[in-house]
Amino acid sequence: MQNQRTIEGFNKIAPFYHVVSMIFSLNRIRKSQMWLLSQNMKFSKALIVGGGDGEFLLEAMKKGLSEQYYYIDISDAMIKLAQRKIEKRLPLSLKSVIFICGSYQDIPYNQKFDLIITPYFLDCFSNDELSLVIAKLYAHLTNEGTWFFTDFNIPENKTRSYIFKNIIQLLYRIINVFCDLGVNRLPDFKKEFHKYKFTLLQEQYFLGGLLVSRIYKNKVF
Repeated sequence: MQNQRTIEGFNKIAPFYHVVSMIFSLNRIRKSQMWLLSQNMKFSKALIVGGGDGEFLLEAMKKGLSEQYYYIDISDAMIKLAQRKIEKRLPLSLKSVIFICGSYQDIPYNQKFDLIITPYFLDCFSNDELSLVIAKLYAHLTNEGTWFFTDFNIPENKTRSYIFKNIIQLLYRIINVFCDLGVNRLPDFKKEFHKYKFTLLQEQYFLGGLLVSRIYKNKVF
């Protein structure tokens, strides 16, 4: 997924990302993320991958979700926006965030997290790539760690499935114009998560099932 055109594309859309996502999803993308925070869970060290412009990070910090955050995005423009938001609204908490401009491959090899968050990030990969990404992230999750997943979804209902597949395909066409992801269909998230020893604690659907949030618990004995 990561190439220079992808990085440049996300840099270009960074100033408009939050507003466009709110308008397109009728603010449901934000609600799907806020639902995760509404569970009032607390952690020691959180990894947010593909966090974008920092809106989710800001809300997570307000809620006291974690004591420390590692925040990774391939777009330096997104990283700068996130830093500015925290500096402006939670300046005293800025020291609790480590910003990394890079990909999931740039996670410090010796770091383990009791929370991993992938907010609308895993849809950037094909099925084959997704398998590698989840394996890499899973290696950084503690034995009793939690994974906050929120992303697009294709429901089992045949009518909605047909409609949502077309909506998602259109979104891929648009994002590929700017970011050249090289992906044109949603990967099978459930299949990949089922490969690991996760327990699905909770899930919630939004926008008629087009969006889903899930909370997974890692169980290693």
